[in-house]
Amino acid sequence: MLTDRQIKHLKPEKKAYRIYDKTTDDYRGFHIQVTPAGAKIFAVAFTLHNKKRFFTIGRYPTFTLSNARDECKRVRQLIQRGIDPKEEKLRTIASEETTRIRREKKLAADKLTATFSDLAELYYEHLENPNTKQLCSGMFKHDVLPSLQNRRLSEISTEDIKKVLHRPHKRGSKSTQRSLYQFLHAAFELAITANSDSSIDSTIIWPEINNPVSSIKKPPKSIPRQRYLAADEIVSAWNAGQDSNVSEQAKRILLILLSTGQRVQEVTGMRWSELDFKDSIWTIPPERIKTGKVRPQPHVVPMTRLVRTILRQTPRLNDTYVFPHAHKDQPMPWRSVGQAVRRLTENTEIERFQTKDLRRTVKTHMARLQIAKPIRDMVQNHSLNDVSSIYYDQWDGLPEKRAALNKWNRELLSILSRRDYQ
Repeated sequence: MLTDRQIKHLKPEKKAYRIYDKTTDDYRGFHIQVTPAGAKIFAVAFTLHNKKRFFTIGRYPTFTLSNARDECKRVRQLIQRGIDPKEEKLRTIASEETTRIRREKKLAADKLTATFSDLAELYYEHLENPNTKQLCSGMFKHDVLPSLQNRRLSEISTEDIKKVLHRPHKRGSKSTQRSLYQFLHAAFELAITANSDSSIDSTIIWPEINNPVSSIKKPPKSIPRQRYLAADEIVSAWNAGQDSNVSEQAKRILLILLSTGQRVQEVTGMRWSELDFKDSIWTIPPERIKTGKVRPQPHVVPMTRLVRTILRQTPRLNDTYVFPHAHKDQPMPWRSVGQAVRRLTENTEIERFQTKDLRRTVKTHMARLQIAKPIRDMVQNHSLNDVSSIYYDQWDGLPEKRAALNKWNRELLSILSRRDYQ
């Protein structure tokens, strides 16, 4: 019986020779061959289909004696089943090579398979409203990209999305959680159809996936804000504005917001070309309107005497924008107005409010002045979803809007000056 000690002391001769291991049938034919160069090779001698053959196991000491015996036993089992171990080894090598090639192809394909970052960029491109795009990219950057940025879409599970949505929930931002859910659901729906869309870059492989957001319950709507400024709060805010370090530009914007009830992005993005001082109208083009996609018509806002005065006193710092960015050829960022509001309410007894609350303030006081709701909706260009409004009623309501805004502005001046302008 072969031993390690015996194998170590085997010496090469002029011709190769074999030393057989005299053991049981499980190891029949097991031996070690010593070549003239001194190589020691484990092998198995066997007879199959009346032909004597040899199967090489491997070199000693890379193969230990124990390992070589185990391999011999496996080979004898193949022989007993009528399988040539040489052919089986070739099949195994071919199978392993095929597996290796497939694995390498998969790894190469994975490098081109879409990640969440690819999906985010694609989704941003499909968002037509720049404000929505900015809101979405901010949410993704804060809550999604830290954990999913480089993940392949095929690897992202429902559990991964739950963890992402839990982040805004944990910090108490229910409205952000709901918006993030909607953005993510829409983004993955876009990914599902990406392969069949010829307008999408084909250098990225979009895998066949199910929407991991679909099975998650949609977060409930948050309770709508009800904050608006009563008359005495308007006066307090105005007085605080005069004494604060809020810029003159921000003060003008805030007063226009309070005078017109328009959206803050519409005011900060105001262009000189939109203003007609002769007919006292401000025309906001559809691409700058939140409802412009549903109803692609400009929104005409009558300019009251107060608004005209504010705009005429506004220095022309930029040929395009009425309220330009301090360092770029862009409008003033609308978030800067929110920062101005926070500074305005610091160290005062005024309850905190947001720029959006000024829009609600105008709507509420107009109602107090008994201005009809359809007129109030026209003034603020609220989305009208009924068939009649979208497809048939094209009246811009300019006379009615002018009368409503004049009535409100007289009331606003009365509030600010504490005297009657009727």
